[in-house]
Amino acid sequence: MSAKQVELVKKLLATLEKNYGRATALAGVPPLDQVVFHLIEAAAGKKAAESGVGRLRKVFVDWNEARVSSDREIAACLIDVRREERPAIAATVRAGLERLFEVRYREQFELVATAEDRENDVVLERLAELEGLDHGRAALVLHGIRPESCAFLPLAAIGRVLIRVGAVRKTTSLKAVVAAVNELVDTKDLGRLTYLLSRHGHDVCGVKSYFCTQCRAASFCSMGQRRVKISRAGRRRAVSAGAMSVGAERTFQAE
Repeated sequence: MSAKQVELVKKLLATLEKNYGRATALAGVPPLDQVVFHLIEAAAGKKAAESGVGRLRKVFVDWNEARVSSDREIAACLIDVRREERPAIAATVRAGLERLFEVRYREQFELVATAEDRENDVVLERLAELEGLDHGRAALVLHGIRPESCAFLPLAAIGRVLIRVGAVRKTTSLKAVVAAVNELVDTKDLGRLTYLLSRHGHDVCGVKSYFCTQCRAASFCSMGQRRVKISRAGRRRAVSAGAMSVGAERTFQAE
């Protein structure tokens, strides 16, 4: 990889971080702990998530006991969350645990450590169904429970964004994307890349539904620049046509 491509990815991540903020990558932490952490962090920040998970683990025997508890009992553990926000976040956590204890979720978590690349996106979509867990944080959960030998989590959205901005050659192979990412990004930044590109690839830069005119990273992407230019030209034509219409109407009224 060239120094230009490495610098491109650094600037891309910095730009997306301004839009989506930061999310914490956890390693060596059980899946359910990670999910609860991210549900709290998304709403109240890292400090609240760390203290909340720690206190929940002390108060309840396990996550199943938390699941069958009341929202009030869970809210009492969220000591670093604003008092008025605790009921809503507690309800989100308990609802998330309810879903996670369904058989299909437990089976999906067991798959992640050994899943083939093509299955990662299936697992991601299922996890992102949880209310309060965006695709970026769902990807971080899966990233966090992968074995060290598979540190980078290959996801279609990540490959798609990197290809569109020109950081990676156009390819249908996720393995090629993995090889490229390992050269482009330090290991310590893999979680950051996973969160930002997974979220951006779902929210803005989809397979068919891409919103280039709303994209903060459009300047990095030739397709984005082209679509933004076309959109601006269309708006100018509409404004010009509107002005001509108003002028004609005034002339007609004067006559």
